[in-house]
Amino acid sequence: EQLSKRLGVTITMDKVTTDAFDGVLHIYGFKVQDQGKPLIGFRELHLDYSWLSIFSPTWLIEDARLIGPEIHVAIPAEGQLNLLKLLPEPSAEKTESARWHVNSLSVEDGMLDFRDDRVAPARAFRLTPWAFNLKDIGTDSANGQAELHGDLDGGARLDWVGTINLQPLQSRGRLQLQRLDLPDLMRWAPADLPARLTDGRFSMDFDYEAALDPEMVVTLKKSGIALDKLKLEVAGEPLASLDELRINGIDVAYPAARWGVDSIRVSGGDFVLIRERNGELRVQKALANLPKRKEVAVAKSDEPPMVWAGSLKTADIDNIRVSFSDESTTPTTRLSLGPLSLKAVPAVQNGQDTLSLDLKTPLNEQGSLSVNGRGGMPSVRADGSAAQPFFRGRIEADDLNLTALQGYVSQAARVRLASGRLALQGDAGWQPDAQPLWSWNGDIRLSALQVEDSRNNSRLLAANAIAVNGLQVQGEPNRVRLATLLLDKVFVRTELRPDGQFNLATLTHSPPAAASASPAASQTSAGNSAWPARLDNLVISNSTLIFSDQTQKPAFTQAIRQFGGRISGIEIPGNKPASIDLKGEMPPLGKLAIKGSTTLSDAMALDLTLQGTDIDLSGLSPYSGRYAGYRIDKG
Repeated sequence: EQLSKRLGVTITMDKVTTDAFDGVLHIYGFKVQDQGKPLIGFRELHLDYSWLSIFSPTWLIEDARLIGPEIHVAIPAEGQLNLLKLLPEPSAEKTESARWHVNSLSVEDGMLDFRDDRVAPARAFRLTPWAFNLKDIGTDSANGQAELHGDLDGGARLDWVGTINLQPLQSRGRLQLQRLDLPDLMRWAPADLPARLTDGRFSMDFDYEAALDPEMVVTLKKSGIALDKLKLEVAGEPLASLDELRINGIDVAYPAARWGVDSIRVSGGDFVLIRERNGELRVQKALANLPKRKEVAVAKSDEPPMVWAGSLKTADIDNIRVSFSDESTTPTTRLSLGPLSLKAVPAVQNGQDTLSLDLKTPLNEQGSLSVNGRGGMPSVRADGSAAQPFFRGRIEADDLNLTALQGYVSQAARVRLASGRLALQGDAGWQPDAQPLWSWNGDIRLSALQVEDSRNNSRLLAANAIAVNGLQVQGEPNRVRLATLLLDKVFVRTELRPDGQFNLATLTHSPPAAASASPAASQTSAGNSAWPARLDNLVISNSTLIFSDQTQKPAFTQAIRQFGGRISGIEIPGNKPASIDLKGEMPPLGKLAIKGSTTLSDAMALDLTLQGTDIDLSGLSPYSGRYAGYRIDKG
């Protein structure tokens, strides 16, 4: 009753029994309430104490057993923690802290209930049943052995086995949290967040050492973290799902600022990216609308920021799928990546942290992409010099369906990709502050290409194969060189439309009028667009060229079939002439040969010999009829 009056709470007990000679105390039905609301309590407490401690400065308890403890933690709307009621008013008098020692303490069938009413809806969780065992603990103990086991809401479990020392405060042990329900945990996050976890389980296994003597020192050894069946939504729509994430072999040392991870493994997952009609990514839009939080002032410190150093031994990603939809194009562009597999292995080369990368994935189901190489991390070498990031490796792609890019093609030109496949392979490199900044050396091949004029659905361009072999291209300084460009069974249709314009010249959409740029900006743009190029051999085989003049009535059409040959030594800008040797057939019996040279410079030069035999003149009747008044019957 006296304690109740002093603390302003209601304390009740059902029964107390004791045997002073044996040093035994039993308390039953202990409850502490505040205005009818429970705070703490227990069903039974059994103490086996040493009465000899009456003559000792240290209170000694041989054995303590607590059954059915209940702890009700609540934060009401006004924000005052309810358990603060149990703390007595501070006294101005200095008193010596009590010294005590417990040989054995066990807690059974415990219940911890927490509720936060400062938000709506209220956030709450319960830990029950939980058990706690402790041996050899006290104000002067150096080897307090303890265990804590309990079940959380949603099937999660908490287990801790370790030691506690109070003088100085130290602990070491193993803490395990299994299958914590993440959507339940999200109830603690602000309700107005656009991203929500709708499924997922979190687990951790920490082997730790911690001390406060006098500064905080924490060490983790061979620890692990796991995420399972994770699902994330943004603005109510699926963004990502992850089957499994494992981080193993975690080593952390604080304040030594060292870390290490043996392996990271990500297995199974889907990621969805949507670009809206205004060109903005939907997830970017949702994150841009995050509610503004009240800024918290952080005290400035004169100490330099902590710089962490560490390494990752290996990383594996497999069976990841990414789907991308771009609604800003017509039709909507849909691309898919996966199931993807990626293996990354860190290493140190020339004092720089690097990652070897091995990536393999299908593209749009039928195509494939692989990247094998090494990337450098922007880090500081042991000698203090800065290491620049870089990438060097091989990139290969095969059987990529170009029709999936129709939405982007329609934005640039009035054409339709009826079919087309892309394959490439080559070595790529990139490194800032290097010359060249980037480079590519390899081959590119287009096959089964069919391009139509979307204005009249006529066939515009087709090719059995367009192969670029020995392509060497680099940027800053810019340069292009091709060993061979092969055009096999190419079909090209050029047409003078009834309005007097060439079809090829009007394919692209007119760009919007640009604001006048300064002369300096114009020079910069021109300088960046300068690409000196050389093509050793342009080889054309079995191709067809068709020219149609729709301004004539009837329309004039002329075809050159079985067109082929070679142009060698093409240079842009050209200092040396390129040799030309081309042949073709003009049905029904005509033949055409073109030989000579050309120089592609500012002052373009041509030196050609054209030879035609058995060319049928009757096809020129539209012109002779219009300008001379006679049709050509034969000749």
